Amino acid sequence: MKRILLLNSSFRKKNTFRLLQNIGNVLKDKGFQVECININQYEIKGCRGCEQCIQKDSPCFIKDGAEELKKKITEYDGIVIGTPVYMGSFSGSLKLLIDRTSKWFHRTEIAGKPVILVSTTAGSGLKNTLNSLEKILDGWGVNVVSKIGRTISKIDDSLDKGELDRFINYVNNGNRGYKPSTGQIISFNIKKVLAENIFPLDKEYWEKKNWLTQDYYYSCKVNPFKRILGKGFYKMMKTKIKPIK
Repeated sequence: MKRILLLNSSFRKKNTFRLLQNIGNVLKDKGFQVECININQYEIKGCRGCEQCIQKDSPCFIKDGAEELKKKITEYDGIVIGTPVYMGSFSGSLKLLIDRTSKWFHRTEIAGKPVILVSTTAGSGLKNTLNSLEKILDGWGVNVVSKIGRTISKIDDSLDKGELDRFINYVNNGNRGYKPSTGQIISFNIKKVLAENIFPLDKEYWEKKNWLTQDYYYSCKVNPFKRILGKGFYKMMKTKIKPIK
């Protein structure tokens, strides 16, 4: 049975939590095993920026709930991330968790994992919150296949077929039909250059994954124009980011 993890980054079990529960109920009806976790029940301290996880592949010296949550994210077949709109963006607790995944922006452990982004608001900010979160998560190499936003008056509106069907399809059938965005292709090629020229541990990891010879993390439908754009961007970055001697 495929397993789905719901991550609630609101301090309250109200609007965002309720929308996540509605999504979870639909997924359960589709035969998935669903677990919902409230991020704020875990102590997560701020990243210190020491870069030991990146430079030396050392375990984080901060001993708190972040490592357990990261492990859970790697273990599930799909992730649904929920956040309220705070000051026009996503919650601080979610940002704390993302900051602690800095190694994944170099050596991701979850490339291709299907993700739904969920947000709720009493007023405005849904578009900016969902889009900014999606842009950041491009660094994880995940597939944000759906974004669901609701104002509080529409929390219990029926979920459109398209809001969940693509996610269900990718969880069940893999990513061969996925079409990476231009931003994802560019992010991939930037990190490829960094792996080749700057970070030896990245290069070793990318070689093991066979990513250095690919257009994207895995076989999928890369638009021909985006493929050309990605290769051109890669060549340009290779001239700007020189190998460390």
